[in-house]
Amino acid sequence: MFSFFRYLKGYVFVYLYGFSPERFLNLCNNNHIKIWKVEPYEQGYQFYIYASDLFRTKEFLNKTKTKVVIRKKLGLPFFLYRYRKRKIYLLCLFLCMFSLFLTTRFIWSFELIGNRTLTKDIYMDFLKSEHITYGTPAHKIDTSYLEKKLRNQYDYITWASFQVNGTRLELSVKENTIISQNSNSNDLRSCDICASVSGVVTKMVTRAGTPLVGVGSVVSAGDVLISGLIPVYNDDETIKSIHQTQADGDIIIESNLEYKDEQLYHINHKLYTGREYKSIIFGFKDHKLSVHFPVQFDNYDILTQNKILSRETYQYIPVFLGYERCMEYTMTEEMLNKDMALCRVNDRFLDFCKTLNQKGIQIIKKDVKINYKNDRVEVLIRLTVRQSDGIVTPISNVTESGEVI
Repeated sequence: MFSFFRYLKGYVFVYLYGFSPERFLNLCNNNHIKIWKVEPYEQGYQFYIYASDLFRTKEFLNKTKTKVVIRKKLGLPFFLYRYRKRKIYLLCLFLCMFSLFLTTRFIWSFELIGNRTLTKDIYMDFLKSEHITYGTPAHKIDTSYLEKKLRNQYDYITWASFQVNGTRLELSVKENTIISQNSNSNDLRSCDICASVSGVVTKMVTRAGTPLVGVGSVVSAGDVLISGLIPVYNDDETIKSIHQTQADGDIIIESNLEYKDEQLYHINHKLYTGREYKSIIFGFKDHKLSVHFPVQFDNYDILTQNKILSRETYQYIPVFLGYERCMEYTMTEEMLNKDMALCRVNDRFLDFCKTLNQKGIQIIKKDVKINYKNDRVEVLIRLTVRQSDGIVTPISNVTESGEVI
């Protein structure tokens, strides 16, 4: 903090020498003239002193028969004096600092945390409807109003929090765990949960709605598992009315799945030679301009990589820069034996199993059949899998009055 004020006021680094430099330092101290970082040097001392105080020491120099030599001039006054003739430079420097300060008062990026069902585009459309886009002044954003409006507009959102962090608007949300695949997420006040695969129900927990199947029931794809219709009965067990709700629950279905694959014994594959051409590309939106030399390869692959400033600015300034690599290759033939061909099929099947695990599908049982032919090996695998199922679909078999059609 002190160094900042010293820089604004301006100070010098001097060398003091002569008959009695110690007396000069005492006179400065007695007259409240501040000096700092005093160090002995050759025949005298070196120290820092304010430029304005240096002129006050002229009488002390005469009394002590000493002299000062200015080694350095530091601070804002000397900087401005040094560049006094470069008015355009100072003007540009001021405009740059002012524009930098001005741009920090606006929103230039958005960050979304916690979304699972609703995409980022839906949230961006909501912000646009509230006239919040890139370049919106940060002080005009009412976070409390946006949070309330977002929760009221989307039933899936149970909690939302907006926060302005510098030039970034951060949105944290928590959504309902039910994922709609066949209906608009803006209109799910009454809905059923249907099966997406055929199989046997092994577990079922109903939180809202009327369960139509139980554990051990055989269901087909499209069957209603939990209905969003809740009947209210009279004393004589006749239906008095039907209430509609959003069905909710956890269902696990055990189903069968087939996996087929084959591998030829005689295959052709690419062998890259290491020779390649590189060219620079730049463009605007879908238009691309490439600067390159004619390619003299017979067989080659093109690898393109584009770079943009950021995803946020690309929506308004869709300019990209990148390069293309033309890599030469030759085709080679390879003969596989039965074990090598089966190993390749097995590698692809393991990748398929990893994909199932990522989707939350658990493999319970598998039956493998291998058929060796003259030119290939064929594999048929029947899998028994368990998966969490349930597609939210709107109720279509009830009139507006609540009567079953």
